[in-house]
Amino acid sequence: MAGGYQLRTLPQYAPYVQQTLKERPLRLSQAALETLAIVAYRQPVTRAEVEHIRGVDAGAVVRSLIERKLIRISGHREVPGRPMLYSTTKRFLEVFELEKLEDLPTLRDLRELAPEDAPAGAILPGSESTSGEEGGASSRSDGDEQGSATDETGRARSGRTSPAPPGEAPVAAPPAE
Repeated sequence: MAGGYQLRTLPQYAPYVQQTLKERPLRLSQAALETLAIVAYRQPVTRAEVEHIRGVDAGAVVRSLIERKLIRISGHREVPGRPMLYSTTKRFLEVFELEKLEDLPTLRDLRELAPEDAPAGAILPGSESTSGEEGGASSRSDGDEQGSATDETGRARSGRTSPAPPGEAPVAAPPAE
């Protein structure tokens, strides 16, 4: 793996081997995974570029990924202010069991793996939101009847229907008397 060797054991022996290891298994938050994906696919990348894509401050997440040795400072961009450039490390390849960066799935591969009931506004790694908004927020037009709103999934619903779970049709409420 990643130009070296990796020792493995049978799954039934995993609890015994994990007891001998000093490190806990690597757990990454959603924000860390998003940031790591941006760095992996667009490297070398500046923190400002990561923040532009994610739409939120990424300073703490970038520091965390550097401390975990998943990304590194790979230089400075030759523009005023000389911002730092970030790239993935050899440990990144090891953690995600890749031999080289070219083994990362392409955007086409990710779209094929995405569930068909994924929200239309979902952002896959490698694609950018053009609206600058995150999540499924939608704006209300003045012509909506009975004060429409959005449910937890971001789908518009009118006052006459109850919110439906994802993948199901809304259930009509009984007429008001």
